[in-house]
Amino acid sequence: MARRAPKRIAMTEDRQAIGSVIERFAQELGDQAPTRSSVSRAMNLFEQSGAGRDGFVDLLFQARASTKEMRNSVKNRPQKPMAYFFSVVEERLGLKERA
Repeated sequence: MARRAPKRIAMTEDRQAIGSVIERFAQELGDQAPTRSSVSRAMNLFEQSGAGRDGFVDLLFQARASTKEMRNSVKNRPQKPMAYFFSVVEERLGLKERA
C-alpha cells in the first residue's frame, strides 16, 4: 500500500494542475459541458498520451492558441470551440483517427 501513495499523490497534483487550466479554458471558450466532464476528458487524454504534466500543459496552451486563431477566422469559425480545442489536443497527441 505504501507504494501506491506516491502515484496517487502525483495523479492528484496532475489533476489539480490540468484541471485548473481546463477550467480557465472552458470559461474562455464558452464550454457548454460541465467542467468536471471537460477535466475528466483532459485527464483521460493525459493518461493516454504518456506525456509529462508540463509537456501536456504546454500542449493545452498551444491547442488553445490554435482554437482562438480559428475562432477569430471569419470563414472557418468552429461552432463549438471547446470541442474543437479537444480535437486539436487529440490530433497533436497522435490520438485522433484520421477520417
